[in-house]
Amino acid sequence: MLTDNENSEIDAFDVYMRKGEFLRRLRELELQDEAERAAQEDSSSPENSDAVVKTSAGQQIFIYETFLADQRYYDDSKHVNYKYIDYGTLGTSSPLVMEQDHRLGKGGLCWDAAFILGEYVESVWKDHPLLPNKSFIELGSGTGLAGLMVAKALNVHVTMTDLPELMPLLQRNIARNLPQMELDTKNLDEVYWEYMGGEASSSSGCHDSRGSATASVLCWGNKEQEKSHGTFDVIIGADLVASLYDPYALADTVFHLCHNQSKVYISFKERQTEYHVMFETAMRQQFSKLEILLPNSRNANPEVKILVAESKNLS
Repeated sequence: MLTDNENSEIDAFDVYMRKGEFLRRLRELELQDEAERAAQEDSSSPENSDAVVKTSAGQQIFIYETFLADQRYYDDSKHVNYKYIDYGTLGTSSPLVMEQDHRLGKGGLCWDAAFILGEYVESVWKDHPLLPNKSFIELGSGTGLAGLMVAKALNVHVTMTDLPELMPLLQRNIARNLPQMELDTKNLDEVYWEYMGGEASSSSGCHDSRGSATASVLCWGNKEQEKSHGTFDVIIGADLVASLYDPYALADTVFHLCHNQSKVYISFKERQTEYHVMFETAMRQQFSKLEILLPNSRNANPEVKILVAESKNLS
């Protein structure tokens, strides 16, 4: 029979081994992503000329449709070196052209989870009879990819939020792609206008677009900012759960932006991480209905899931 001391030593050893296995698994996933990216780079040189449009200034604009047509890898870093990505038309004859800025870190880049979320929300709401009366907010907008996809495809207004340092990039992407914002030509460089076939003094890039959006600062857990925004019918967010952020503050902010009929859609790239567990646990405490879905999207990244929550607990 084992003594209490021996039992405690075994328990401690078991915890240590489980932690080690968890860390090893995370490293394996990282190495897998790196290997897939390296293999793709080796097999795709020289680069497919149809995938990139080069302007007279030498700037490259990546055509996202070419990736969708030949999806051989899903490393989230695959498009970080492009300043612009053209996502094609979304319920309108004008394309969605997104600017990236890797100097801003994770928030300055476009991710698979954002594109997949945008397509999913469009598919859920496009034929909804009450759509014109619905209010939308996006948390952690970053570049604004998901929110702008929803605004353009559904012809709705989206309140897009993030930290102060992301506001200039977010506002530029709104200005390029939606007609309601007066364009500040000082912030929109010549490369974009050459690509769109217009002049920097006109709104030729988005004159036939639909939808609208505004950008505002919202720090998760800030009660004053949450109160100033009010509540919304639809809350969306892409790739919000990570070690950089507080999962409990995120869940709390989602809760305070909801009324009892709100719908929540949060996409994420599934990993074995305690932060996803913490966020999901907090959300289950705050909402009566919650499910994790494998979305149907033209981007077939198998690791991206969507958390859908509704029926806010009022007690």
